Amino acid sequence: MESLFNIGGWTYHPESLMVRYRVKGSYEFEVDLETCTTSAEMLHWIFHVSTKRWATNEVIGDLVKILKKLLRPQLTLCFDGG
Repeated sequence: MESLFNIGGWTYHPESLMVRYRVKGSYEFEVDLETCTTSAEMLHWIFHVSTKRWATNEVIGDLVKILKKLLRPQLTLCFDGG
């Protein structure tokens, strides 16, 4: 099992299978990795986060990076995957 780690402001929590982002002075935003079983579901989270006022290009890019590391979408979610 992976251990807790960060990419940008996103933190992976292996005990809950969540990726969390702490919004400054407010709350944590969570992405439930158990819902990312298809490429459409993963893309849904990326686009959902992109609608948030606090979601800068860097925040969205860091989300993509952490999802890529954890879910390995090119191998597990894409049509030409292994």
